[in-house]
Amino acid sequence: KTADIISSGVAFGTIQVPSHGEPIIMMADRQTTGGYPRIASIVSYNLSYVAQLKPGDRIRFNEVKLDK
Repeated sequence: KTADIISSGVAFGTIQVPSHGEPIIMMADRQTTGGYPRIASIVSYNLSYVAQLKPGDRIRFNEVKLDK
């Protein structure tokens, strides 16, 4: 079953989950818009690290708060 989500802009570092269930981190070669559920975003500080990961590498996430 697929979710009915309106297509919208996809930011560098967005994590989407397509219908197959495997999360995808959207990097420089991402599409400009998409309609898959978005579960998180990589903070800009860590994008260069994530860009060096290979398929199958493990990654762990921590919640961060935005300063106001």
